[in-house]
Amino acid sequence: MAQGRRSARIAATMAVLMGTAVLGLAGPATAVTTERADTLGQAQDDTAVGAKQVIKERLHAASDQDWFRYVITRRTRAVVTLGSLPANFNLAVYRADGSRVARSDHAGKGFERIYFTATPGTYYVRVASTKGSSSARYRLWLRTLSAPLTLQSYSVAAVNSGYPFIVAEFVNTTGDWLRVHDILVNSIAADGRQIHRDALALQQGFVAPYGLLHVASSTGLPKPPGHDHYQVTAVSLLADPGNVSTLKPKPGRIVTQDGYLVHTGTVTNTGRTTRGGDGDPPIPAVDVAYYNANGTLIGTALDGITEVAPGQTVGYRARAQQSPYWQSPFPKPNRYTTTVVLTW
Repeated sequence: MAQGRRSARIAATMAVLMGTAVLGLAGPATAVTTERADTLGQAQDDTAVGAKQVIKERLHAASDQDWFRYVITRRTRAVVTLGSLPANFNLAVYRADGSRVARSDHAGKGFERIYFTATPGTYYVRVASTKGSSSARYRLWLRTLSAPLTLQSYSVAAVNSGYPFIVAEFVNTTGDWLRVHDILVNSIAADGRQIHRDALALQQGFVAPYGLLHVASSTGLPKPPGHDHYQVTAVSLLADPGNVSTLKPKPGRIVTQDGYLVHTGTVTNTGRTTRGGDGDPPIPAVDVAYYNANGTLIGTALDGITEVAPGQTVGYRARAQQSPYWQSPFPKPNRYTTTVVLTW
């Protein structure tokens, strides 16, 4: 957008006044689609984008920026995701006064995501290029998060002997530790009817404040006739405070074993208490989460941490299998993250 959308508006107006069409030399005036705002100041004139509205746009040059205006009417947690990146783009959220809330800038074409706590008011989201541009469209999506455990994404990774295998990611929108009671799965028909009701087995039982919960499990029921989609919800209880912040993971090499990816690395105990092993319930574990280009969860891998004394470093090997009970290769991820969680 070398000249910006303001220049485009001026050019379109002049063309109409001169009795010419913008895209031709004669004929009726043609409606012109103005370009996205290039600055926060320009975006202040724009109609607010609705939450949950998926935007598909493009950056035409490495110097181009797209700005979007959002209005949030109540205090809430919010998440904005930038995916399907054709080049290395970055993402930022700003308040109405121009101060920056947060920025996300990962290397390569992996998706960008920002969680933030929003008070009622106007916010601006900026998409810019770290390196490169393309005529292909990116995908931008802002959501407000309401339930204590809000579903971020889910996918049906594979079918286990006719039983769908579901992986899901939830966000803890509260400042408290939560204990997961149930993950419920409803099979929904195209007309909205509930056909089956089921539950998934848990591989992670606790969720840190503002943390993520990953679920990977086959359903107990096969996909019924008339099935259109699943509805996945979490039931949680307030839990006593937990802590894994003293356990610092350091990802290492990814190796292939029997056709499966194995994530290796180390965990260092920076605290003053021995952690890990069977004597430290809930058991800390390394959690590797796999995402596609849009930030949808496509798989997880867990490896329990052996007993680690204060100041000690131990190794881990998280094998990319769908669950400890059923093994299946993962789709190739666009990006993965490595964290330490409490499992049981």
